[in-house]
Amino acid sequence: MNKSAYLDEKVFKNRLRRLMEMNNLATARDLAKALYDNGNITVEVGEFDDGSIAINSMARRIQDHLNWDTADKLQGRYVTAYCDYFHCSADYLFGRTPLKSGNPSVIDFCESTYLSEKAVKRLIEEIPEDIKIEMTEFWSNVIESNIFYKLPLEYRKMCSELGQYQTAIKQIGDIDKASQSINDSTSFVEIWRTMMTDNYLKEAEPHKGAYFMHLNEILDNVKIYLDIWSNEYITKRKRDIEAEFTDALERKHQKSKEEFMKKMNQWNDDLEGET
Repeated sequence: MNKSAYLDEKVFKNRLRRLMEMNNLATARDLAKALYDNGNITVEVGEFDDGSIAINSMARRIQDHLNWDTADKLQGRYVTAYCDYFHCSADYLFGRTPLKSGNPSVIDFCESTYLSEKAVKRLIEEIPEDIKIEMTEFWSNVIESNIFYKLPLEYRKMCSELGQYQTAIKQIGDIDKASQSINDSTSFVEIWRTMMTDNYLKEAEPHKGAYFMHLNEILDNVKIYLDIWSNEYITKRKRDIEAEFTDALERKHQKSKEEFMKKMNQWNDDLEGET
């Protein structure tokens, strides 16, 4: 099925198809086999059955699901199986929420901050424990600082200027194409093309300059705060940083010593060989 055919995920069959796509499952039988292999649906298997009969039966039922606009008739065991296999909530499966996660903390955070589910899950669930403190400290600094407001506002202005510049350049390209398609032996077309191109270039250049101005504003602001935070970080973790430096230096010295001793031993062996 074409992706565009199930972009409306409020429809159950489209949402189920989208979940399958995200898990590289192309057909109803693929999903049936995945549920069977994963133990999400338990079925009785005959003595001489390798599971094919059960999988085929499930595939037919899943194919029915892929034709349903709503999940009102979905059996409870399939609700549970889909939620467990796709790691989604029943509310998501039934189209009651756009949030796939069943984690109440993720749902509350998304609804209160308007951050995307992926962003919230990254903050709440996906940060490795060994770097969680440093990661959260850094992003706390960003949110607490003026960058939190300045960066997206400057970014919006920067994108607007770039978009207007690209629009003007596209118009120049369209003018060139139009002038080439006109069959006119006089100089009028060339005069018209040159005049219009000059006009659009005059419009484009200020937007190009404004784009770089906003870009530099972003970089300058980020650099100011990074300088501040890096000095605070160094002060807070001075002992760890110094120990890291010392350990690295000792490893280099040890390596140099070993290389030197290896050369000395080789030199002694060569001398003994000559005698």
